Amino acid sequence: FCVERGERLALVGASGSGKSVTLFALLGLLNLAPGAARARLVGGTAMLYLPHGEPGIELLRSNEEVMCSIRGRGVAMIFQEPMTALNPLIRCGEQVAEALGHLPLSEKEKKGRVMRLFEEVLLAEPQRIWKSYPHQLSGGQRQRVMIAMALAPEPALILADEPTTALDATTQQAVLLTLTELCVRRGTALIFVTHDHHVAHKVCERFLHLSRGRVVTEPAPRAGSSRIESIVHAYPDRPHLVVSELSCAAPDKPAQKILQDVSFAVSRGEALAIVGESGSGKSTLARALLRLIPHSGTVRLGELEWSTLSPARLRRERHRMQLVQQDAAAALNPRLTVVQTLEEPLRLRLESGTDRSGSVRQQAEELLDSVQLPSRALQAFPHELSGGQRQRVCIARALAMRPELIICDEALAALDPDLRLEILALLTRLRNQLNVTILFITHDLGLARLLCESTLVLQQGRAVEHSSTHSVLHSPKAEYTQSLVDAASWADPNLLVLKT
Repeated sequence: FCVERGERLALVGASGSGKSVTLFALLGLLNLAPGAARARLVGGTAMLYLPHGEPGIELLRSNEEVMCSIRGRGVAMIFQEPMTALNPLIRCGEQVAEALGHLPLSEKEKKGRVMRLFEEVLLAEPQRIWKSYPHQLSGGQRQRVMIAMALAPEPALILADEPTTALDATTQQAVLLTLTELCVRRGTALIFVTHDHHVAHKVCERFLHLSRGRVVTEPAPRAGSSRIESIVHAYPDRPHLVVSELSCAAPDKPAQKILQDVSFAVSRGEALAIVGESGSGKSTLARALLRLIPHSGTVRLGELEWSTLSPARLRRERHRMQLVQQDAAAALNPRLTVVQTLEEPLRLRLESGTDRSGSVRQQAEELLDSVQLPSRALQAFPHELSGGQRQRVCIARALAMRPELIICDEALAALDPDLRLEILALLTRLRNQLNVTILFITHDLGLARLLCESTLVLQQGRAVEHSSTHSVLHSPKAEYTQSLVDAASWADPNLLVLKT
């Protein structure tokens, strides 16, 4: 394929189709590509022509010295998983400023330029973001720091590997418009990897569809799936999870509330969507419910006063509430294979016996099959899997404990549309078979519509609306909710199409 100066090309395809591998190969980082640890270059050419009439550079066969001079200034990368791409020991502002090291700027000038970049990618409180370490930011904020880092050296070509996967609909729209404006204004070329056909058509002038490492004919975007649209929701009346006046403060600023008096109830077997912009407190709410961070207020799970359980009792009861995290690469132990990752919770759950290994291995294989992963993945390490495959392993690990409540923190964000349908169907079957309650944290209102009966909207740590998902989408009461719906409709024109 060919990308002209200022052109925007989308690479679209299912998880494992070769989208990310293509980008990593162009940067000479093929050995670091997710799911391609053993891949090697066997042929082909990739010529990069920089502005100002410079001669073309052959990217695939240049030595490391040449590639070091090209990365960042000539070709910049926006990675899919910012938690693993950012250095956890360096403040975010300093990491972005490092990308300006080739320019003759003073430290004050570099900081000023970084602050402007933070504003350009819609990061509130730039001074706080500058001083923060990656773990102190939300997933969406970390991704926007990565975008700012890529924009800093004003490259000729930007490689964007699912750059808005972790962003809510409002921020996704704004960031994508910023990237588009950048390409037009600066004549910057963009190769945009995504599994979202709607977003591809919004951002890019043309796109290629990849399947199993090959370019294939691109099908037209689908309006929806009858398989998922026909899911019948059944939820009993008795409340299963009751949250009352839940509040959390910032660790270093007790007076600053991250969550403030959030209250809601969820029936047994119900799916509740928790939506809001990045930094609104969605993931903080999940950590508070799991008692991973200090909080005030009360939480009751079934007949258990969850918020007052002793540490010893909490350890025995933790299997009741499981988390599927947003960043699968950070959630999985890089030294454990998939089978070792799944066997650990299975052994904790199974009763003691003289011969358990065979049963555990069989259940691990069944879990892997339930999330649509081949059995050969059992012996793989996390870095040998694609982003979507890693997330499915995390889902299987949560299911291993047979929980009463599953908290999905952007669990489908890294999956392509077809796999999202598979996982949504899996979650629905789980609800029907085991009557499991689901808290579905997402920035995708389309997914909330397909899975969840009700939706809780968070804004700056407060619950501004809690109603049926249909009411939230079609007759929102809060102005903030309306802005979320408008932004989501921009990305998915079929969001508000009424289903019969």
